[in-house]
Amino acid sequence: MKIYVDSRGFSQDYDYRWIEVTETEQKRPEELPYILRKTAELIEIDAASVVLARNGSWLADSYLAESIQSIREKGVNREGFKAFKDLLSQDLKAFYNSENRELILLITAIEPSDRRDFIDRQIRISMAWICEASDDNEKLLRWLAIMALEEDNLKSLTREINQAVIFGGEEGFEVDYQAVLQLAESGKIQELLMDEPPDANNVKLGYVSPELKAELVNDLKKYRLPPRESPLVVVTDIQTEDTLIEAQVWRGLSRLVNADGWKVISKSDKATFSNFNNEDRSQHILRVLLSSGISPFLLIVFFWVLWL
Repeated sequence: MKIYVDSRGFSQDYDYRWIEVTETEQKRPEELPYILRKTAELIEIDAASVVLARNGSWLADSYLAESIQSIREKGVNREGFKAFKDLLSQDLKAFYNSENRELILLITAIEPSDRRDFIDRQIRISMAWICEASDDNEKLLRWLAIMALEEDNLKSLTREINQAVIFGGEEGFEVDYQAVLQLAESGKIQELLMDEPPDANNVKLGYVSPELKAELVNDLKKYRLPPRESPLVVVTDIQTEDTLIEAQVWRGLSRLVNADGWKVISKSDKATFSNFNNEDRSQHILRVLLSSGISPFLLIVFFWVLWL
């Protein structure tokens, strides 16, 4: 279980920063995991939000698209070749290898009322859990997501996280690793969560409201997470309906979704389903080349055709 916490210290010297927390150490990571960076892009990070996602082809697609755009912007020069070389060094199979299935839960902008900085501003805490996609871990993340979405449980979760994240240390705050692991009671998880198979293709979006939040909580209690390789649950204040559809979100709530209740998204509405017709031509070619172990010479040829 990898745990990342974003917060700040009390004094002006300790602004917001992410730290990676393990059983033995706490440090600022040189770079956040790609899955954490991409899930954070789906929400308004400074507002209370919840994201549950599974790694897989959506991350590989995103990485390829970003890399190709970067190469095109740099042009046919030393910087462009360096960007291309960096892309070739990335093991894209790590995003969707069946032996490397991961889940992430990101809960942002937890605001303990008594947590203030040196000029009495509210201090936020955001937390991410990244773990192997086992049955036990899935139940743990489902339960933590439920706690963040239910008003009464959120109060309890906020209090416990506030106690686990302590002022002090080299980064302005420290995290009690064991306390974070114990946020969810295993007995309560087993008692309240069912494991009915979900309808992975029943994609629904809606406006953030207490009623739809309650229905989403009931879904998380009743159903296992769908096996689809995409963001599964996104609840945030500001995110467009088109972005949620393009990201293939299974259940999404946002104030920018124009609907009275749940809006069922048909397959024809979904912008990208790893479909060649919807993919950038060069991205599709590069995917094939990288997955086939093609020679470096032919990859150099591809580098040039990016500008054709």
